[in-house]
Amino acid sequence: MTGVGIIVPRATVGPGPIDPPPLHSAGVTDYQRRFVAERLDDGALTSWPDIGSVGRALTKTADAGTAVVTTEAGRTFVRLTYTTAQASLKDAGVAAHKTMAAVVRLGGAVNAGLDGVQASGARLQRVGSQFALTGLTTGNHIATPFVAGFVFVLFEVTGTGTGGLVRINATETTTVAGGGTWTPSAAPDFFARASSAAGPVDYAELLAWDRVLDATERTAVYTAMKAHYGEIA
Repeated sequence: MTGVGIIVPRATVGPGPIDPPPLHSAGVTDYQRRFVAERLDDGALTSWPDIGSVGRALTKTADAGTAVVTTEAGRTFVRLTYTTAQASLKDAGVAAHKTMAAVVRLGGAVNAGLDGVQASGARLQRVGSQFALTGLTTGNHIATPFVAGFVFVLFEVTGTGTGGLVRINATETTTVAGGGTWTPSAAPDFFARASSAAGPVDYAELLAWDRVLDATERTAVYTAMKAHYGEIA
């Protein structure tokens, strides 16, 4: 007696939706906001989804600068480029964040390229040969030497509205240039921005927490980002 075979249909191979890559560790998991470029498709960008607990996207403003997702050598970025005006992604009027971190790629010529890595009324930007955390008090800022290339940056608004900390890769500082007290401004918008014609800014990732991270936690975030983005020093 001849047996009856079971015909198994072949799988269909062809174009279709591609799942985003598995989400890598952030080191500290209770973030409110998280934006990861490698989960985006290449092309013009009008909205960058938030995969954190807030779930509210950063939206391209009407400024003339451009925002595109681009992949180079296997690494995906959101590239903001100043044209005749700045390029910004923004979520206005958000609740104040206490800690914000970013993984960015900066050219040596970029000036004020991190102008919009901003939360809690604090703004981390390049000023000459330094990164400077600026706030409400004119002339008082927390500064650390500028580093070009693939960089992990973190800043915090500490205490009850006053005081701040800046971390660039493994180096942290709280020293206020010129003395005095550093105080954040009163407008807690959430920005990513390129405000200089000197060159584009490539954002790989942005994160924010509604609390101050302690030293161990800050190092955990840096270590996790460095493990995923091996180009970080």
